[in-house]
Amino acid sequence: MMIDRDISSGPVVDLADFYTRWPQLRDHAVSVLDRPDLTDAEREVLVWLTALADKIGPVDIEAS
Repeated sequence: MMIDRDISSGPVVDLADFYTRWPQLRDHAVSVLDRPDLTDAEREVLVWLTALADKIGPVDIEAS
């Protein structure tokens, strides 16, 4: 998945990379919620995915 170059430095490569970029990506993800063409189900999925991403912390992505 490719994210606009305006908010990232290339494609997200793994969970650790996504976590590092989440502060920038979150605003982009939340802005999609304002789109009038989203169904209620699509909007609910985005809300839950955002909530999930907000709960991920460094310990969740540490290598075992």
